[in-house]
Amino acid sequence: MEQNQTKTEYKGIEFGKTCSNDAIVPNNIVQPVFKEVQATCKITKQVFNIKWSGNDEFYTPAYAIEPILKYLKPNSTIWCPFDLPESLFVKKLTEAGHNVIATHIAIGQDFFTTPVPKCDYVISNPPYSVKVEVLERLFEIGKPFMMLVGIIGLFESQRKFHLFKNNEFEIMYLSLRVAYFKDYTEQKLSGSPPFSSVYVCAKVLPKQIVFEEINKRT
Repeated sequence: MEQNQTKTEYKGIEFGKTCSNDAIVPNNIVQPVFKEVQATCKITKQVFNIKWSGNDEFYTPAYAIEPILKYLKPNSTIWCPFDLPESLFVKKLTEAGHNVIATHIAIGQDFFTTPVPKCDYVISNPPYSVKVEVLERLFEIGKPFMMLVGIIGLFESQRKFHLFKNNEFEIMYLSLRVAYFKDYTEQKLSGSPPFSSVYVCAKVLPKQIVFEEINKRT
């Protein structure tokens, strides 16, 4: 049975037209749908720009590191494979009494080719554009790890589906979005973060998902 259709277009997005699955988007839900599409497109554009800019290294503020400290065994040796000495991961973990091994591609130590040092944990914030490859290698290495990553698209592909299906992992979900920064000298935050971040972990947390409060005033 044919239905009356009207077509609404806004900035190139058409509503009320037949979709590939022959479903019709009724015009009485155009506005709610459009608001969701608009919000999603804004996030996607920001994430896309970060991933393909060739400049996707962002540094982590101290308040996003503090929640992990209580889960680490005292006096551990920790490899931070994406960190220079000025990294707050290096500083906070050292202050907590751990021995930190910091390596970084900028000084010729590529995570994917550098021999794995003797350590108890691998902890860092990997570049967005290679986060899947990083997680794949970490699961292969087999050491306990905690990687701070953006949650957008974290599980969205067959490659990621099988990666998480075939490996034991945990998630630490943070109460607030993390505002990263680009310069250690100024530590100017990146503004309103477009997505939430989580720690993807293995062999560290007491259960598969934990929730941690963060305090941006600290």
